[in-house]
Amino acid sequence: PDLDLIVVTRGGGSLEDLWAFNERIVAEAVFRSRVPVLSAVGHEVDYTICDFVADQRAPTPTAAATQAFPEKEALLEHISHLRQKLAERIRQRLTHLEREIHHLKRRLRDPGRLLTERENRLAELARRLSRGLEEQLARRERTLAFLARHLEAVSPLAILSRGYSVVRKRPGGEIIRRAREVRPGEEVEIILSEGGLEARVEKVRDHV
Repeated sequence: PDLDLIVVTRGGGSLEDLWAFNERIVAEAVFRSRVPVLSAVGHEVDYTICDFVADQRAPTPTAAATQAFPEKEALLEHISHLRQKLAERIRQRLTHLEREIHHLKRRLRDPGRLLTERENRLAELARRLSRGLEEQLARRERTLAFLARHLEAVSPLAILSRGYSVVRKRPGGEIIRRAREVRPGEEVEIILSEGGLEARVEKVRDHV
């Protein structure tokens, strides 16, 4: 009950590597899950049964992280939009109540206590709506701060800053995960936390 999202994910691989996500027991578990499931299995071109029964599919594990933790600016813009939308609904509600009161005034020769109660009720609704808006915005800002910290922790740039790098083939740009994916003489691009390098492979080792 304390989970907001389940991410089913694995990096790319062969058909045999990804076959577990085609199993019936996995597909049924994903389909019956009461918690929303985001499937991010393999690369963009890979499809499994898990992708089709999940609530949402991401083409890659990195894309899944982006969908689960959107950018801080996008969240702030969304909160601002919700605030404007809620404020507009409050204004519309207040306008409707004011028109109703004016209508009662025209119909009643002596509004008396009923009209006073309605006016007090209108004032109380305005205070409660305003207080509710502030509380909702405060909750969303706390959630945004938490998501921003979490997103920063799993950011690829944060990983690169700890001394890791990403190696891609040139000119295609495919990411290299195993030494046997390249041959001596091939050109590669090394992406660092700051800048990058272009290099030529001199020797290939199958082990560290």
